[in-house]
Amino acid sequence: MTFPPCIKLELETPAEVSVHLVQIGNQGGAMTHRRSALATLSTAERERAERFVRPGIRGRYIYTRATLRRLLAERLNTKPELLAFEQTPQGRPFLSASNQQHPLDFNVSHSGDLALIAIGSDQHRIGVDIEQQKEMRDLDQLAARVLTAGELATLNQYDDQDPKSDEAKLAQFFRYWTCKEAYLKALGTGLQIDMKRIEAQLTEPNGFKYLKLPGRAPQTTLGFTPAPNHQAALVLLGSE
Repeated sequence: MTFPPCIKLELETPAEVSVHLVQIGNQGGAMTHRRSALATLSTAERERAERFVRPGIRGRYIYTRATLRRLLAERLNTKPELLAFEQTPQGRPFLSASNQQHPLDFNVSHSGDLALIAIGSDQHRIGVDIEQQKEMRDLDQLAARVLTAGELATLNQYDDQDPKSDEAKLAQFFRYWTCKEAYLKALGTGLQIDMKRIEAQLTEPNGFKYLKLPGRAPQTTLGFTPAPNHQAALVLLGSE
């Protein structure tokens, strides 16, 4: 059975937590790959895939779900197609109890041609986010909506007239964004909570710590650059 390229990242995480970078783009011409991936999905997943009008987006969804199933199945010593999923009222997916001989938690994020999949024991609630770092004409307006006054003051120290400064400013914005979204995904709310209720302090080269949170404090925070022009963050909360 063929799957897209998948690399386990060497990160400083607890031993039972693994983070995988998946190449989900540029697979569209490989119909054998597509059929192989589809064969592992549930009827509901295949129906959802068909609702994506653009073939590229449909393919990225199929490859992400298929790779998630493969990685979970390896941890549970079962077949990918036998896994069943449910979701919380807020939409956070989890494995059905019938698949949980060794309870796991997981989280998935994708941007452009890349996806991140983080898997660990149910001792943690995992949140992961990856963002492709690309130019945005409305960067200042978006930053004003999601960053606190302190974060904005740090971001606005960059000189808008310096091209190198523009790139650094963009990278810093996405570092803020990923650490906020990863936390909300671990919490299980998604973007239902205002991002301004989270305040972070960035440290070099890729670290961060939270100064203000709307809920539980995390046990582990990790910022990293999984690929050129991409920013990512991982957050582990203790299980309730």
